[in-house]
Amino acid sequence: EKDFEKRERVWCQLEISGNFSVAEITSWLTEALPGELPRPASNVSFTRSHTLLDTILVCQYERGHATFKSDNVSTIATIRNIVSNCSVEKSIRVEMSCDIPDNCCLASFKQLEDKFKREYKKNKDIILKNAISMLDLDSSMNEEGPILCQDYATVWDSRDSINETQFEELVVISLSIHRPCLNASSIDKINS
Repeated sequence: EKDFEKRERVWCQLEISGNFSVAEITSWLTEALPGELPRPASNVSFTRSHTLLDTILVCQYERGHATFKSDNVSTIATIRNIVSNCSVEKSIRVEMSCDIPDNCCLASFKQLEDKFKREYKKNKDIILKNAISMLDLDSSMNEEGPILCQDYATVWDSRDSINETQFEELVVISLSIHRPCLNASSIDKINS
């Protein structure tokens, strides 16, 4: 059983219908999704996961109809904008409908908050582990390692398992997603 099926998620859904081919919708998705997409066939179905944010996108499409489900409302909004822009460029009329549950944003923010907290703690532990390893602890060593308070000993004992963190990547992604909002609020402050 896949990990994303184990965790309860709040799903947003985008339905698109119109006079487009499978090749066209696949082409449009290349602007939104990294990597190779499945080859166009009569029915295409695949799942993508964002390894850093732990979000899921389920894509199912065929000639004239596409359905996208995600636990991240930003993903659905991005796909909607890209498909809308691409269909306008090609003069293809499409109809779109979005189903965004009321608790979707709250659930997404809670999921991101939990991820940030875990990665922030891991980042602090790595900094602490590095600081402990740089100290001259010869006078307070026993056979198993340095004699430390319980919190520091826990970090020291887990030094092999906490060598990497995704905290900085999360901060960069968060800033890049919210940069337009930050710029807009800065402009509003300057104008007032």
